[in-house]
Amino acid sequence: MARLALVELFAGLRTGRLAAELQGVEVPLSAAAECCPFANSSAERRGSPEDLYHDVHELDEGWASAFVAQAVRLGLTLILLVAGFPCAGTSRSRGRHRPNLRDRKSKLFWEVPRVPDLLRRAAIPAGIWVRINVENVVMDPHPSWQISQALGCRPTLLKAERKCACARDRLFWCEFEIIPGDSEYLSRGPNANELLLPWAEREERFVILEESWEFHPQFGGVLPTFLGWRQWTEQPKDVRGLDAVDHQQKLRCAQSGWASAVNVWHDQHMVWPIQGGPAKGSGPRILSPEEMERAMGFPVGWTIPSDSFVDKPPDDLPPRPTHILRRNAVGNAIAVPILSLSDSLSGEPCVLILSCIEDRIVEDRIE
Repeated sequence: MARLALVELFAGLRTGRLAAELQGVEVPLSAAAECCPFANSSAERRGSPEDLYHDVHELDEGWASAFVAQAVRLGLTLILLVAGFPCAGTSRSRGRHRPNLRDRKSKLFWEVPRVPDLLRRAAIPAGIWVRINVENVVMDPHPSWQISQALGCRPTLLKAERKCACARDRLFWCEFEIIPGDSEYLSRGPNANELLLPWAEREERFVILEESWEFHPQFGGVLPTFLGWRQWTEQPKDVRGLDAVDHQQKLRCAQSGWASAVNVWHDQHMVWPIQGGPAKGSGPRILSPEEMERAMGFPVGWTIPSDSFVDKPPDDLPPRPTHILRRNAVGNAIAVPILSLSDSLSGEPCVLILSCIEDRIVEDRIE
């Protein structure tokens, strides 16, 4: 069995660990940096075996030396760092005047190259390799170039909708070579590559709904991802896409506390009761937390927090129901099928996790 040490920055739902374990990779040593109380609470309930740091700045030189020393004692030869830094400043949904990496949250990106540099100082003399896999949204060319310069690698675009139910185009900066499988194709562009993945069967992607519910007849085949989900006491100033929706959508959105992702309230993106089924007489609804977990490849119940969790939202807003927090957590996570992907036709693994395990490292050393 392949083994590695894992470091997850802005760890969220710990997709890196889940993806590795789904591929049969043993993770005997791990550290996670995450400040979100809800994400940490759900990890605590699952008994996630990791050293947790609430502030990424705690991962300093002393920490790196101790982490590498533990990897040596465990006989590990690879440390994989997975990071999905905040996209608040880089997301194109912010409009034309994006702060990009100047944003107070997105500028945390600069912690990403710092941590592996610290690890390498201790790891290289010990014969341990350090590899990174950094994820973020599709963004403007300049911040993408800044990230590429800082990490020393160019991004690769992957579209999660080919492997799961939600639309989620994301860039991945990987320090190891992306090797497409027999039914995959790597397109090399001037600023970024794109790994074209085969479509999974529709039944495989959309067996996510609770019993007695179905998609709208005009459902287009891709669900929007729940992002920016937050309850308000009155309509916020920047409800995205509000000018492009009808009265019914606006009403649904308002009744839920003005979710900023208004497109989730479109008839085609909601689920409907099956005629004559147990849910007959019910109105349409958005995806449940369990359906969102399935849609993004998480085990059902992955986002349930511990019994002791108490929500403390900012700006003196009222506490949010757990089902809203669970959907938001999934919407902010890396799609599991993209990190743990195997080509079912050829048997060749998409290399976002598996290309950098022991056999690949041996090849690099020989070269």
